[in-house]
Amino acid sequence: MRTRLNFLSLYELYSIKKKILLLLLFGAIALSLLAPIASNDYLPAAMDFRDHVSAIVEAKMALASGQFPIRTIPSSANISGNPYFQFYSPLPYTVAAFIDTIGNFQNAFFVLKLVICLALIFAGCFMFRFITLLTKSEHIGLLASVAYLFSPYLLININTRGDFTEAIAQCLIPFTLYYSYKVFCERLTFFSIALNIVAWSILALTHILTFIYFSFFLGLFFLFLTINNISKFNRLILLGIIYVYACLIDMWYLQPMYFLIDSLNMKSQLSGSFKNASLTHLSTLLSPNAFDSEHAFPICLSIGWVFLFAIVTNIISFFQKEKNNIKLKIIALLLMFTVIAAICSPFNFWIYLPAPLQSIQFPYRLLTQTMWIGSLLFALSLLAVFRKVDVRHVAIGICIIGLCNHSWIATNNTESLSTQKIMEAHDILAKHAYLMNTIHVLQTKEPISHAETSLLDTEGFLKLNQPIFLSSQAFNDETHQHIILTGQLSTTPSHPLNLAFEINGAMTYKTITEKKFTWDIPIGSLIHDRNELLIGRFTLDNPNFLLYLPIKIDSIRFPNLKIEPLLTALSIRPFCADNKNSLVCQLHLSEPSFIQLPFYYYPQLLSVQINHHYSSYVPSIDSKNNLLAGLKLAAGDYTIQIQFNGTRWANWVSTFSAALLSILLIGYLLALLIRHERIKRYFQFQHGVT
Repeated sequence: MRTRLNFLSLYELYSIKKKILLLLLFGAIALSLLAPIASNDYLPAAMDFRDHVSAIVEAKMALASGQFPIRTIPSSANISGNPYFQFYSPLPYTVAAFIDTIGNFQNAFFVLKLVICLALIFAGCFMFRFITLLTKSEHIGLLASVAYLFSPYLLININTRGDFTEAIAQCLIPFTLYYSYKVFCERLTFFSIALNIVAWSILALTHILTFIYFSFFLGLFFLFLTINNISKFNRLILLGIIYVYACLIDMWYLQPMYFLIDSLNMKSQLSGSFKNASLTHLSTLLSPNAFDSEHAFPICLSIGWVFLFAIVTNIISFFQKEKNNIKLKIIALLLMFTVIAAICSPFNFWIYLPAPLQSIQFPYRLLTQTMWIGSLLFALSLLAVFRKVDVRHVAIGICIIGLCNHSWIATNNTESLSTQKIMEAHDILAKHAYLMNTIHVLQTKEPISHAETSLLDTEGFLKLNQPIFLSSQAFNDETHQHIILTGQLSTTPSHPLNLAFEINGAMTYKTITEKKFTWDIPIGSLIHDRNELLIGRFTLDNPNFLLYLPIKIDSIRFPNLKIEPLLTALSIRPFCADNKNSLVCQLHLSEPSFIQLPFYYYPQLLSVQINHHYSSYVPSIDSKNNLLAGLKLAAGDYTIQIQFNGTRWANWVSTFSAALLSILLIGYLLALLIRHERIKRYFQFQHGVT
């Protein structure tokens, strides 16, 4: 017994030493990969760097305000409730904000790089475990994991594009891959099942596009393995159940995105997959090193020679006597060629795919799939080339991998931005991408209250050459409706001015000869189809029209319509204050009015309380054509509280699913701990007897 105890102690010591060495190796590699963005004071000019640094600052403020999970951007000049984190990658920002809060680094760019560094170490460890599990060789696992970390597309996302969230998602793929394969092939344990659920859940919360396409190709991978070995069919079903359960945990995030994606401004950016295919040609994919392309910044989207070597070697092995892992090679090569064909296809096959698979935005995002498939092929090629891989092969192999892909370890240094200035502004340039699209909502025929506010800008001047949205419900089946504008030019015109109003192709004019004017627009006679979306536009016809701008509007009247007085979001903002993660407004109304709340409108995702009672709300358009939440109120005193809570039933599903998994996992770990203590006491007792 003494010998057994000593052996166990030596084995545990060796295992700990090996893990520490792995962490040191992957840590050194991670630091070397981050070398191009080593400065903490300046960041490259690529827009993604600026947005992600700003988003980390906003996420830290969201956590401080009591949001968990984080959903909305806390800071806003006039309008609150921008749910940027509800629709885009809440997990990496939450982790970065938590680290910044605990460490008090006061530098969001440093925190961004710290999170990426930790994620790279995490990715290296689990790719090592996956390949070791597959090949039974730690040396091959080490080389394949290094090849994964040196993948060109990962380096581009880190240093050139500055895509923080996609890079983190790429680092989470090995974690998901390892536990999925372990559930599929190894002896089942509840711990493996639980961690596989966690892996899928955090991947979805990190980058939804990576989650969708990795789900598709990994599903094909296990489907082909099941066809090859039908006895694994029950494990395939189990993987499907695990996947569904992970989606239940993320229901608070996935449900609003699924049902509102067509209504968001971002939809137009996600629908141009084939249009953006020109960014990646086959010759670029096969490029041996990075070079400046015609893109906005130096970016060479390639597979990399390490993975190309793996592809060629595995193809050649088919003609050799070596027939080991032949079916696995065929599956991996089939998946790799499918990805390559999809990236640079000259045919627009995207329109025939299911809706979730059409929303990739850039086909080169599929290069993420070449990373894990390429690492698998690289491991299989090493098995085919070398009878046994030892430490010498590992040392030389790491140097060769670094030399092959070193040209992608670069960034755009032509222009740098001050980190401090970005943090002070913390203005996310893409923050409007996840607002409701006004045109889409109007096309759904949802009633819009007081759409006439879109006629004017924030300072009360008439909009020229800009779209103006009107509610068709306000002009239902009447033909005698009018809009009466009273306004004035900046100066008296020396020549007559023609002010035109066009709506859905019909047009009317007003000739202005004086500084002040009144215009009666017979809008009822201009509308021929009241089921159409009403989009109008004012134009000014005069060569010197700039001399007479802006056109101040003193009043807008609808003489034949019963419209409540309007309190715009800008006018009631001084009476509102942010209270943790909600907006509270204290209002006194002397007459029945329509209140335009300074809070973005989302159907069924907002919680509105009027004097502590829940209330419904309607969409309203402000002067910038944003959709805001609106209320019709009688005269009186009101305390209005509005908050972005998401879908209530989806929140409950996520809470229950996460709580159940947590309880079961804690119970399982406690049972293991008790069992371990019993075994330890048994050996100690036997040792004492001996």
